[in-house]
Amino acid sequence: MKAIVTGGAGFIGSHLCDALIKRGHEVVCYDNLLTGTLKNISHLMGNKNFEMVIGDVRNPHLLGKYMQGTDVVFNQMAAKKSICDKDPRKDCEINAGGTLNLLLTMVRHGVKKIVHASTGSVYGEFPGVLTEFSNTNPVSYYGVSKLAGEKYVAAFGDLHGIEYTILRYFHVYGERQDSSSYGGVIPIFIRQAMDGDKLTIHGDGKQVRSFTYVKDVVDANIAGYLQTDNRIYNCASGIKVSINDIAERIQCLVGRVGTVTMPPLMGDVRNFDINNQMIRHDYLINFTNFEDGLKKTVDYYVSL
Repeated sequence: MKAIVTGGAGFIGSHLCDALIKRGHEVVCYDNLLTGTLKNISHLMGNKNFEMVIGDVRNPHLLGKYMQGTDVVFNQMAAKKSICDKDPRKDCEINAGGTLNLLLTMVRHGVKKIVHASTGSVYGEFPGVLTEFSNTNPVSYYGVSKLAGEKYVAAFGDLHGIEYTILRYFHVYGERQDSSSYGGVIPIFIRQAMDGDKLTIHGDGKQVRSFTYVKDVVDANIAGYLQTDNRIYNCASGIKVSINDIAERIQCLVGRVGTVTMPPLMGDVRNFDINNQMIRHDYLINFTNFEDGLKKTVDYYVSL
């Protein structure tokens, strides 16, 4: 199989490249390095089945050069929520417009399968249990642009016969995640604790998250490629952990530094209660125990 992984030098994309190469597939890692980094895929350089292309999904001409003979596109690229809040126009251009460019290029070159990374942010603040059939009502620029990307994927499925799997990610964490101020809360807390700084909690810290280990997300992507009918899945562990609880657990593992409270983030959803029964049933994924995944993640950052 030949696969293109957009955002392949990013946190999740690089782990997906690892898994595809391990299975003997040919992989084109396509990334503009806006949030990805060559460090994440440096160990794959020189592998005969791996090619790194520095390119932007908004450039259809460059994309087209690598589409010939491609069996599947894993669309992992995204402008992250922290970037979207600062520049909603760029957010729209990448998450929505970039996905449209990608799909148009796929049609021109006869590529018939896409596994598309979306987000639980498409639901917004939902009062009950989230299933794949719950109403979508995003409350952030990021959620709006990612929902638009989903709709483009589904429309191209109907109009051009492209097979698709859409995976709505929830709070993915693990090795290689960005620990800067633009990164995820878990690596940020780990970095702050390692530096002896107080952990920065936005709001009251009672926000609930469904943290999902990156290797489980990779397994879902591989299963999504093998699926033949068009489906949308909640790609989530189903656990419920508050930000305050995360801060306490990381201090237990790294060191006691205390916390400091900051104003809530714009568009921050307070509660996620997710039903992941469908992905468990169809893909037979046994999601990683949170304590085990968190320990592996902490060990990774400590070892750097």
